[in-house]
Amino acid sequence: MTKHRWSRFFELLDRNETAICLDLGCHEGTSALVYADIIGTKTILGLEYSKNYPKIANKNGIFVVVSDLNLDMPLKNDSVDIITAANILEHLVNVKECLDEMYRVLKPGGYAVITTPNLASWHNVILLFMGYQPSSGPHITHNGEYTSDLLSDMEPDEIEEGMRHIMVIAYRSFKKLLISCNFEVEYMGTFGYYPFPYPLGGLLTYLDKSHGHQLVAKIRKPIRE
Repeated sequence: MTKHRWSRFFELLDRNETAICLDLGCHEGTSALVYADIIGTKTILGLEYSKNYPKIANKNGIFVVVSDLNLDMPLKNDSVDIITAANILEHLVNVKECLDEMYRVLKPGGYAVITTPNLASWHNVILLFMGYQPSSGPHITHNGEYTSDLLSDMEPDEIEEGMRHIMVIAYRSFKKLLISCNFEVEYMGTFGYYPFPYPLGGLLTYLDKSHGHQLVAKIRKPIRE
């Protein structure tokens, strides 16, 4: 993770030394450890599709369960304080199912911080206008051979090569989806503004939230009376 590029994501993580944190698609746990350090907690859980990554993550002190995020999460209701999902949703088929499950496992008052590519980013809009597939996806194939059934058997260094973007959501549609899942949207924005480099790109995403490269949102499960 490039520090300045992901600073907006990091800034949305609140300090809470007693928090139970869940990282979705945690891979070997490197990013989860960064999030936990910012939050100040030692209690880190992870869900990961590949059966190979958990062996590495467990050595890093992260308790990982192999799970398909298109399906029900193997966690109890109201069991975690914070969920992080960095560039995960675009790889799923059942995005709403995953968001509904995030809502279920979050404690009332708990929150999630999510990033996912923005279909409405200008470079995607231009490519669509020219008649091409948007670079952020959805990707038709990966090297002409990819099928999702292969992913669980891939070695860690092969996972990134096997992943493709299936569901890529536009800015306003993403916000509407989050609200439909009963979340309170505390923050919604973007980062990265191709082809402009940092810090100009950061200024442009501040002025024009809906056309940056990466969507970033902080959503909270409300406390019900």
